[in-house]
Amino acid sequence: MTPELSVIIPVYNTERYIKKCINSIINQTFTDYEIILVDDASTDASGRICDEYAAKYDFIKVVHKDHDGPTHTRKAGLRAARGRYISYIDSDDYIEPQMYEFLMDKLMKYNADIAICNIAIETENSRLPLYLNFKEGLYNKERLKSEIYPNMLFSHDKNVPGIHPSLCNKVIRRQVIEKVIMDITEEIYLGEDAICTYPCMLDAKSVYITYDKFFYIYRQTSLSMSHQYDERLLKKLPLLISVLDMAFEKRSFGGKNQINCYAALQLILSIRNELLYNKNKTLREKVKELKNYISQPRFQEIFKTVQHENISALVKYKIFLLCKKRLYLLYLLFYFKERYLLLKEKINEEHTA
Repeated sequence: MTPELSVIIPVYNTERYIKKCINSIINQTFTDYEIILVDDASTDASGRICDEYAAKYDFIKVVHKDHDGPTHTRKAGLRAARGRYISYIDSDDYIEPQMYEFLMDKLMKYNADIAICNIAIETENSRLPLYLNFKEGLYNKERLKSEIYPNMLFSHDKNVPGIHPSLCNKVIRRQVIEKVIMDITEEIYLGEDAICTYPCMLDAKSVYITYDKFFYIYRQTSLSMSHQYDERLLKKLPLLISVLDMAFEKRSFGGKNQINCYAALQLILSIRNELLYNKNKTLREKVKELKNYISQPRFQEIFKTVQHENISALVKYKIFLLCKKRLYLLYLLFYFKERYLLLKEKINEEHTA
């Protein structure tokens, strides 16, 4: 019998967390689902753990594949799935027991294409709720166009995306997500959630949004563990912007300023990653290369947009430094904030020890 819901879990080297993730789905109050575990050639015990669960439960299936990255892994999971609705969960996170019962009830009651819950960020010592910027309820196409789309990629009230780009706090009708995700280039690394989530939102006829239901628990590791250099961020950012531009143009949505504001946030993160964590080059070498990098015409367009948008003073100042190529000053800004956060984390750990 075809399940209503397919829960797809891309897995790569998360042996410490994968059991809690899978168990949180097994313990759901909603039961008409299947679980697709997609092992992206893990080098730890993750693949073996997946096989153990599949041997124990007949509603769990494992797909083992070569290590080809997140987009390829999500496509492989979708091909193996049979459900009418699709949900993706990251294998180092977990969900609350009522998540699927609540979201599936809204999808079926209103015949909606997407249902969205809120996210809570969990550290070793705390849990921080992330509120959506919209009231709870059903948004038909008219309401989506007037209330959601204008603030979807960037909300000027909070200087963050109005709709969180994560796929993992959403359940989406198969026909909607399949059309989008199978068309995404597998070269996408940065923003692979955004390039799927936002086109799905534009294609949806109706969306149910919650406000105070923090069903998805995003596990955040310590700063010292998670803030490590990733050379792919700078290389992939122009591709992300280009793919977003094409996806929005294809749907005749005039969201160029939103894309520019969203891209500005991603650019700041990518520049920060390069300046702070690339240990293979001197600061002088990094600054020289970054000055050439941000001279691309598309980035110049982003800088102009940010100057005239209602964005937080700090974000605008960072973009100003990029525009003027004052990268040494920007480095100092990143560096001292990083030192402060690490010190704060260390103090918190000592107090809870």
